[in-house]
Formats: sequence, structure tokens, C-alpha cells
Amino acid sequence: MPDEPNRPAYARRTTIRSKLPADKGPSLSGRDARPCATWKTGCAAFLDQMAAAGAPDLRESAFLETSASEDGRGLMGPVVKSVVLSNRVRLPYAEQGDPTGVPLVLLHGFADSWRSFELVLAHLPESIHAFALTLRGHGDASRPAAGYGLRDFAADLAAFQEAMHLRTAVIVGHSMGSAVGLRYAIDHPKRTKGLVLVGASPTMEATAAAREFWDSIVSKLTDPIEPALVRGMTETALVQPVPLAFLEAAVRESLKVPAVVWKAAFESRWRREGDYSDELGKIKAPTLIVGGAQDAGYPRAAQEALASAIAGSQLLVYHDAGHLLHWEEPQRFAADLVTFVQGVLERGGAPSRTGTRAIGNETA
Repeated sequence: MPDEPNRPAYARRTTIRSKLPADKGPSLSGRDARPCATWKTGCAAFLDQMAAAGAPDLRESAFLETSASEDGRGLMGPVVKSVVLSNRVRLPYAEQGDPTGVPLVLLHGFADSWRSFELVLAHLPESIHAFALTLRGHGDASRPAAGYGLRDFAADLAAFQEAMHLRTAVIVGHSMGSAVGLRYAIDHPKRTKGLVLVGASPTMEATAAAREFWDSIVSKLTDPIEPALVRGMTETALVQPVPLAFLEAAVRESLKVPAVVWKAAFESRWRREGDYSDELGKIKAPTLIVGGAQDAGYPRAAQEALASAIAGSQLLVYHDAGHLLHWEEPQRFAADLVTFVQGVLERGGAPSRTGTRAIGNETA
């Protein structure tokens, strides 16, 4: 297919992916990735074509080089586990770093999973004990019949910290995950060592655009979700190109989210669950706000409103990034996280644990 001059780079690059049979690529899971040498040899010409077209050379990325050890830990990636919480909800999560290091809990946006932070995890130092969660209803997590409001997600986060025996942690949230992080920091100030809000807003109250999207698309959704819808939403949010294998994996994860969760997430906006305008002053934890200047859904004005309302917060703007800035500039984002965490430690000491973590309710 010839390139179209007005198509963004990421869209031109994704057309190349269709030339590779879907069942021939390596897994991207840190636990299950066992790349096949025959596959890599047979697809050398395909990878050369991708590089010639300007796409990232996947032979130089962790996607093709990650392998799994017997204990389930990828040699270049996190350990993927799951935990059954006290409320019987099972959440998958990716864990990496020194168990005695600074606990950092990462919360993805709507329709994503822990994989939303996969590129970021690759750049975090061992001194940070990172946990990237998959929220209920998303990815391979439990899908209860109800309970998809922001308070439900925040309650799961509290239960997760209990299960991991983390007295405090730095909470990082992207998009919907940032709304969960805000709710958690307001309701559990003593357990929030620091807060990082990415692609965030002081309110997730329904807008005219959200209402139109509900009326025309979400309210009519049935399972299975149409792949074209998910891919279109993902690509629309991108400003810079991302690795093709990562994009494909992200779309597959989003397709796991059932229609009932899509509808419940939007219905919570009609109930004004995500309007924190009158509560932001309660947040006392050190807070970093990161926004993409090209983010059409969460413009800079929203980030500035958060910064004004949360005392002592810091605002960083990525001028060439959009809503998925942690996908587009993962190394920079990871470096900013490390700097923020170091500042939190200098301000208040290392986060503590409540004791030795039991592993009886975890599965690797």
C-alpha cells in the first residue's frame, strides 16, 4: 500500500505489520516470551523492509530478545504474576526491582493493562520496586458483574497494597488510572508516599464529546468489541510512532475488555464520580503532573488546573508528546519518575513495609 502524505507516521508504519502472519510472531510477555530462532531467521527480509520504511528495527529491541527463565522472570523484563485480593478479585501484575527498594505502583488507563507500562519498566533502575497492575475488568483480571467505578478501583489498590505488605508507596496513574490515583490519595493519604498523574484532569465529568461518543458508539457496544474501534482509538491518541510489536500487543490487550466494562466506565462519569474539583486541596503527598502538549483530550489547561489546586505539585510538559506520552517517550518518562522518587525520599525517607510478604495467594 503506498504511503499517504497526510497519514501520520504511526499509521503508515502499521500497514507493514499486515504482511506478517499473526500467529508467527514471538510473545511479548516477560513470562512466556520464548522467541524462535527459526522465526527470526525466516523473517529477516521482513525486518529489513520495516527498517527501510523507517520503522524501529525490532532486532535491536527487547521484544525479540527477551527470554524466560524457569522461575518465570524474563531476562530483560518483569515477572508477571497475579494475586487474589481480600475481596476475591484477581489482579495480574508485573513486578520488578529490588524487593527492598522503593515501592512504585503503576495504574494504567481505560482499556489498557499492565503492559501500558512495559516500555517504561525497561528503563527503571533496580532500586525501584515496581508493580504494574491490571485493573479489574481489564486484560486478564477478574471481571465481576459490577464494581467499575473509581472508588472500586481505588479499593482494589488498597487491598493490593495490603496483600503486598506495603505501608506506603508512590502511586503512578495514567488517564483513568490517574483518576484512581487521585481518589486513592484523597482517601488514603497516609498510604500515598507520592503521586504521579499522567494525562490527567481535575474532573472526569462527562463532556459533550463524551456524551456523543456514548450515544453513537459505547451504548451500542456488544461483545466481541470490534478491533477497528480499538485500533482507531489507540492510533488517534498517538502523536509519535511507537514500536509496532508493542502497538499490536496493546490493541490485543484492549480487545479483552468486555462491553459491560466499557459501559460501566462511562456510566461512572454521568454520576460525576471523577470530579475532584472540591477535594484536590486534601492531597498532601508530593505530586508530579506530567502532560503531553499534543494531548487533545486532556489539554495543558487541565494539567495547570491540577497543579494550581494541589499544593506544592510540579508540572512537566512533554511538548512533542500526546496522551500516550509514556509510550512515546518511555526513557524520558522513566528518568522523570526516578528523579521524582529520589526527591520524595529526600523529603520523607524510604517507604516502609508492614512485614514479610506472604506468597500463598500469588501465582507466578
